Order: sequence, then structure tokens, then C-alpha cells
Amino acid sequence: MEFQTRMMKKNGFAKCICAIGLITLFSARKKDFYIDLKENEPKLVVEAYINNLMPEYNYVILTKSMDYYEPRFEGIAVSNATVTITEGDATGNGSIQWNRASRVVLEESQNARIPADYRKGVYIDQKTVATLSTVPTGLVAKPGKYYLLEIGYDGKNYSAVTSLPQLVPIDSLTAGFPYIDEANGGIPKSRLTVNFKDPDTLGNRQLFYWRHNRN
Repeated sequence: MEFQTRMMKKNGFAKCICAIGLITLFSARKKDFYIDLKENEPKLVVEAYINNLMPEYNYVILTKSMDYYEPRFEGIAVSNATVTITEGDATGNGSIQWNRASRVVLEESQNARIPADYRKGVYIDQKTVATLSTVPTGLVAKPGKYYLLEIGYDGKNYSAVTSLPQLVPIDSLTAGFPYIDEANGGIPKSRLTVNFKDPDTLGNRQLFYWRHNRN
């Protein structure tokens, strides 16, 4: 009996230590942080895309940064900016020779299919026309070329340079793991895999474009 009593006392002592430890653990994890977020001058935010296949995806979006506690998003789109893109070639001495005759002026989108409020701040080549049945026109990049983006807004000038890598040849296209998609009307599906050798240079981005025809 004495041994059992001692064991019960020891177990009770151990439970007490565990309870104190848990209380200490949870109380130690609670801590309030107060960050003094000051108002900052709005900065120009640039989001730009360029590719060699679909000119409708060559565009520039201009917005302004906002304060953390700003409740509204009206007015962040940037209008009345001058946006141009110029094509160039790399020279032997490491510089880039810009072809001023290739300069394209981008203007805010007037596409009637896009709601007026969503066109603000979206700059495109107004000559851009691209469908599956016509030859694309407008700003179309070329592999191996360099492109200079220049922006003028609110008395300040901004610029950035990018290049379009050479096309990456596709080695093969394989299909596997077929299954029936019961959740979408029993449509047979499978996984397509594009096999290619990734170039050993930095800055490579591949854009895959495909079309599904129903027979």
C-alpha cells in the first residue's frame, strides 16, 4: 500500500508539472506586436509582358502603390502616361544598338469587350488584332532580340530592358494516366507532358499555347 501511495503521489506530482509546463508554454507564445506603418509617397508599379506569338498578351499595366490601411482601390490605375517599346540587337562590345524606327507607342486599351473601369492603366498597341483565323498584327516580339520599355509619368522617366530567348524545340509530346472525369459528365481525360531540354542560361520562360478541337 505504501508503494502504491507513493506512486500515486509521484504521478500526481508529474501531472502537476505537466500542467504547469503547458500553461507556461501557451502563455509564453502570446505576444503582441505593434508596427508603426507610416504613410508613404505612392510609387509607380509596372507590370509588363512581351512574347513572340500572341500580340494580345503584349501589354503594360501601370498602377500606384497604396497605404496599408487604404480601404478603397479607386484611383490606383495610372492614366495619361507615355509608354513605348523599342527593339534592339546586341553588339560585339556588350552594348545594345536600339532601332528607333521600331519604336511602338502603347496607349490605354479601347477594347469594348473589356469594361471601361478595367481598361484604365492597361497599355497596348492599338494595332493589335489577333484571332485564330487571321495573321496577328501589332507588337510582336522576335526571339534573340532585346526590348527597351520606356515610361514617362508625372514628370519622371522610367526604363527597363529585357530580351526574348531563342525558341526551345520540343523533343516529344506524350500522353498518360488516362481516366474518366465523372465530376464533369464522364469526359475521358489524360495528362499531357511536353518533353524538352531546358537551356542552361538564366531568364528562360516558356509559354505553351494549345487548342482543343472536338471531333
